[in-house]
Amino acid sequence: MISGGVIMWETIRYFKPKEFDDNTEPGSGRKMNMEFVRALDMLREKVNMPMIINSGYRSPDKNAAVGGTDDSAHTRGLAADIKCQNSTTRSKIISEWVQLNPRVLRIGIYKTFIHVDVDSTLPNPVIWVG
Repeated sequence: MISGGVIMWETIRYFKPKEFDDNTEPGSGRKMNMEFVRALDMLREKVNMPMIINSGYRSPDKNAAVGGTDDSAHTRGLAADIKCQNSTTRSKIISEWVQLNPRVLRIGIYKTFIHVDVDSTLPNPVIWVG
């Protein structure tokens, strides 16, 4: 993952904290790991198309309610589900993400979104289909 210096929300071009909020906990998007958010911002720049975050930070209760795993990277602010409904966009997002994050690679491919995370405590590299 990209690192170096303190990253503040004010330096993020394409996203706002509320886009990562757990809808049961307003303001929780600010719990996101900022290096990860910066990497997503860089991804958005590279794919050159809007990106909608379906899910960012999740409280443990919210994570359980949506069927997330007990050790979900979402609960640590290290994961995001990006809305994606066609193969061209899917390919573009995955290709650029792999180039940006070659050391910790965790990708989930679903019908309507792509999950990306950089949680080095979880198995990696992995790509799964849901």
